[in-house]
Parts: sequence; structure tokens; C-alpha cells
Amino acid sequence: MRALSPGVNDPSTAREVVAHLGAVLHELFQRQLPPRITDVHGRRVERPSDPDHASYLRVALTPIADSSREHSAVVEALIRTCALLVGEAPDERARSELRAIATHAFEVLDRSVVSQRELERLHPLLSDNLA
Repeated sequence: MRALSPGVNDPSTAREVVAHLGAVLHELFQRQLPPRITDVHGRRVERPSDPDHASYLRVALTPIADSSREHSAVVEALIRTCALLVGEAPDERARSELRAIATHAFEVLDRSVVSQRELERLHPLLSDNLA
């Protein structure tokens, strides 16, 4: 998020963050999420919510999509990362969330900053890889 702030404006770092988050999320997909209520050393531990894979995706990627409105390269990284993760997602809810995040990232691109040519280049990435 900071990499995309007006004071820093470093989309290269943001793209790297997206790639690393993709790797972490892929690892998360390989694991069973812990139960909401569990026992740790004889003590009952209860989490206030029971997040699923889609919740983790939303928390990890949506703020980046929201902050990328002027950075088509970051949006491209998000779309490509989501496309890779769709094939590994453990359930339809996670796949649907990945599609929604990629679509949202594309839709919030600032049309006054990003050229029509760039939008036309990105759109097939979205439609071909996440349909």
C-alpha cells in the first residue's frame, strides 16, 4: 500500500509485493485452515470469526487493487496472479473471489491516466484467464 501512496509512488515494489502475496496465498491454499474453536495446551481458544480462503484473498489483495487505479502494471500483476491462483483455489468461493478482485482492479483503473490502448491490452488478460 505504501509503495502506491502519492509520496512514494513505486509501482515496481507493488508488483513484487503482489507476486510474493501470490506465493503466500498459494501456500495457504495447500493447507487446511484451523478450526474456529480449538484446544491449545488444555485451554480453549476461540477466534472471533471463522475466515475462509476467500476472506484471506479479500484482505490480502483488495486494498492493493483499490490503490492501483493509476498503475496499470500493478493491475496487470494482480490479474496474472489471480489467474494463476484460480487453478489452485481449494473451492468455488475462493475462485469467485479471485475473479472479483481481478475484475475490480481492472474496473477501478483511472481512465484519465491509463490509455485506451493499455486498457485494450489488459482486458484480454482478464477475460481469457479468469472467465
